[in-house]
Amino acid sequence: GHGFVRYNRRWLTPAEVALEQADESWKEQQTNWARRLKKLRSTNGREAEVLAELSQITEPAAIPSIIEILAGEKSEEWQFVLVDILGNIDATGAWRALCDVAISHPNPSTREHALVLLKQDRIDKRSASQYLVSKYLNSKENEIINRAGFVLGEIGDRPTVSPLIDALVTEHIINNPLARNPNSITPSFSSDGGIGMQQGSAQPKQLKLTKKNEAVLDALRQLTK
Repeated sequence: GHGFVRYNRRWLTPAEVALEQADESWKEQQTNWARRLKKLRSTNGREAEVLAELSQITEPAAIPSIIEILAGEKSEEWQFVLVDILGNIDATGAWRALCDVAISHPNPSTREHALVLLKQDRIDKRSASQYLVSKYLNSKENEIINRAGFVLGEIGDRPTVSPLIDALVTEHIINNPLARNPNSITPSFSSDGGIGMQQGSAQPKQLKLTKKNEAVLDALRQLTK
């Protein structure tokens, strides 16, 4: 009676056992969803039936499989179907996945579709905006910053104005293409208009670029109307 039970060859408290069992059950549900979704995806000729079944999915355990299938999905129609399922699931993992799709999916139409679903009333706009700011607004890639700015402007949460102002102009470090080959000769222009030749080795390995982010500016205009 000292409050420990033997479970999976270990001594645990009843609370720890409950946690272990919940974790095992969750993993099992995820595995079952992975199997079920892959099977549904490969079904040919029963499209209407399959789509009807997919539109009923609301379980958070399905999220990892949906994200995985979506990552390799070539058909735009199916990309939309998978994004729709994420839109039907009421869980943090689902709206975060929608944020990720809205920013980083290679297909612009699919990004837009995810954004439409992010603008649904039941999505917690504040949390979604905070997630986007922390994950994407400081990206090393200019395009990602602009996409994040666009999405934040569309979601329309006012407190994101400050981080957006910070992201109006960003610095990016890029590799200097002229620094690779020490034998390359590059012209350098002196202040009096003369031209000198410079060996590649004198070039810095990396360059700092400053970029203005137009989509971020547009988002600010939208949020401060």
